Amino acid sequence: MCACCAFDGDLLDAEPGKLAFDLDRANSENLAVPAGWAGVEALLCCLGGPELPDWLEEDWRNAGTIYRPQESWSSADQI
Repeated sequence: MCACCAFDGDLLDAEPGKLAFDLDRANSENLAVPAGWAGVEALLCCLGGPELPDWLEEDWRNAGTIYRPQESWSSADQI
C-alpha cells in the first residue's frame, strides 16, 4: 500500500511521525529510496512547516528512539 494513502483518508489513524521515521531510516540505508518516495517526503515537509524537524524529534523520542531526523526534513527544497 502506498504511504500517500495516509493523506487521502484511506488509512485510519495515520501516523505521519512513523511514516517520516520509516522514510528517514530507509533513506539512510538504501540509495534508491529517495527516487520513489521524494514526493511523499516533500509533502510531509510542506504540511509540517519549519517546526517539522523539532516535532519529529519529539515524536520519535516519545516512541523510544534516539535517532534524530535528517536535515532534509527542515525544508522540502532539500529533498
